[in-house]
Amino acid sequence: MAMRTTSIEVGETADAIRQWAAQRHLPEAHLRRWLALADQDRAALLELAEGLRLRTGQLVTTLELVEEIAVRESATIGMILVRPEIRRIRLVRSASSTGSDAWAFDVS
Repeated sequence: MAMRTTSIEVGETADAIRQWAAQRHLPEAHLRRWLALADQDRAALLELAEGLRLRTGQLVTTLELVEEIAVRESATIGMILVRPEIRRIRLVRSASSTGSDAWAFDVS
């Protein structure tokens, strides 16, 4: 599933990432790594971070893991984050959001 990104959307995504990082006190080194990603990859990571309401440490770990997977599998981060197994986790999180931070993994 390809995402189309215009230069306006790219700027808006970068601003949204900076805002997310400032609110959660993301260290500058990790912010630079995130902003250095390809446009579609950084937008996909932002969507995941917002959708799952990741905390700072969770984002840092996720960034490291998806970068490693991308290198190992010669895939983009965006391609990894739209895989069915990842989408199931995201959907389960969305469906279980009732104001609490508890959520479950769908391992089917």
